[in-house]
Amino acid sequence: MIRARKNKKAPAVNPVVDATSGEGSRTNPTQEEIQMSHHIACDTDNAPEELSEYEQMELDFATLAADRGLVPDSALWKLERRAFYFNAIDSLLEPVELLAGGRPTWADPDCDIVSQYGAHHVVASRAWATRLDLHPGTIMDGYRLSARAEVQLMQQANEVEPFVLMRRKAEQNSGEKPTTVKGSETRFTLSEAAELAHLLLLVIDLARGTSDDSAVA
Repeated sequence: MIRARKNKKAPAVNPVVDATSGEGSRTNPTQEEIQMSHHIACDTDNAPEELSEYEQMELDFATLAADRGLVPDSALWKLERRAFYFNAIDSLLEPVELLAGGRPTWADPDCDIVSQYGAHHVVASRAWATRLDLHPGTIMDGYRLSARAEVQLMQQANEVEPFVLMRRKAEQNSGEKPTTVKGSETRFTLSEAAELAHLLLLVIDLARGTSDDSAVA
């Protein structure tokens, strides 16, 4: 997997799905129809507003179809439209478009992970950390950079819910910043993460002789 740069906003409609649908497919708008759907700016000599990337593609295909004499919604028109969008779709869609529910509110676009396999695209939150004083940190320029445990929410495009990733970061080489300890990354389903959280709280109660239902003095 490779880290992805922040992608452009994807269109609200997946043109590949529309192109392969036998029902409900709409005819491509003409240039006049697209321009009429945009307000005309008063200070641009009556020029239409800039078309979105998707609208420009619709216009390009409408021009192509007209040049080839394709009958809208005919089998050949649908096949040519499918081929046209198939060649361009990867440049339009973000990894998140493969998620049925769209981008989760916790996902950070800068943390997207792109795979060669579309189903393996991942969206992720930023990482949250807690200090680990029993593991080696690093002394740099008179400051101590503590070792830490990090947790991060992630969701793969072909999964219906996110998972929790936990990793440990500590000093690996003297004088260098703490980095991820090899073999420390562990993935938990949400249910597993909840079970682990309850288990840790019970162990702490046992060690301290306390419990959640203890009366407050």
